[in-house]
Amino acid sequence: VGGKVNYFSTDHCKGRVVYWPAPAVAIIPFTFRDFHIRLPAKLNGKEVQMTLNTGSPGSSIRASEATRLFGITEDTDGNLDMRDIQGRKEFQRIFDSLELDGIAVSKPRLTVTPDDLVGSRDPNNGYVTGTRVRRVDDLDTNFPAVSLGMNVISKLRIYLAFDEGRLYATPPVRPAPAAPPAN
Repeated sequence: VGGKVNYFSTDHCKGRVVYWPAPAVAIIPFTFRDFHIRLPAKLNGKEVQMTLNTGSPGSSIRASEATRLFGITEDTDGNLDMRDIQGRKEFQRIFDSLELDGIAVSKPRLTVTPDDLVGSRDPNNGYVTGTRVRRVDDLDTNFPAVSLGMNVISKLRIYLAFDEGRLYATPPVRPAPAAPPAN
């Protein structure tokens, strides 16, 4: 909301971390694995697992998951910004909603990425981890197919309580309009 990050002591009362005014609070259990925060959510009402990706400006979903859950393919009406990448179609799709334990983000835009452009099959997979066996963006088979990027994360206020394994999220509270000056 304000474009800033605050760091706090982990010494707090469990479950009592939201210190700002909020009309609603989502409390979502998460796991921290391979340096990624993984959490459950609902995309257009369907349950999905996703990762928080603060390093990505946009959110994404792998094509196989978009097809499996929603029947979305590269030929589906409503796709936006179609790009051809080495003969494979990548496009954007505006979904109706993304819900985190009751907190909804309306009209999230996700890039639908062909599966063969992700992980070890990515032609830009050049980040070496120190061995020739594995690269940084090689995905394990349990890696969530949905990645939540800053286009959605920036619409929320988030507090990560690692000791609790909980993510607290609230919709942003807009300041009330200033009262007109007294005459």
